[in-house]
Amino acid sequence: MNSRNTKPERKVQKVLEKKNIYFLKHIKTLAGTPDLIIPSLKVIIDIKGCFWHQHGCIHSKLPKSNQIFWMNKFEKIKIKDVQNLTLNKEKGWKTFEIWECVTNDKIKLNEEINKVLQISEIYLNIQNSNQDSTDNLI
Repeated sequence: MNSRNTKPERKVQKVLEKKNIYFLKHIKTLAGTPDLIIPSLKVIIDIKGCFWHQHGCIHSKLPKSNQIFWMNKFEKIKIKDVQNLTLNKEKGWKTFEIWECVTNDKIKLNEEINKVLQISEIYLNIQNSNQDSTDNLI
């Protein structure tokens, strides 16, 4: 669970590098030590393993043995994910998830990262626009 620089992470990093997007890895000052952040957009990209975070795809089947143990384990992981999301949101960060299965398809991964960047830039423009409006009132 605590592994860093996994194959899915490296795939996402490679796409961001090709797009000349500056990112940082594993920032300990943010809840959950996110996989990647894009500081300029105040965006967290969390690359989730389909099995561990129970995505619902073919890679996230519940093991047949010791199912109660696994259900409890997965539930704790989901609770921790929500806690981390909430804490980081309170600090002004937007979190996007990219699932491991998406990283296996270059086209889907590129599309997913483009969506993250577009949504983040729109949100940033809205924030800046609201800030400008507020500045004009003062």
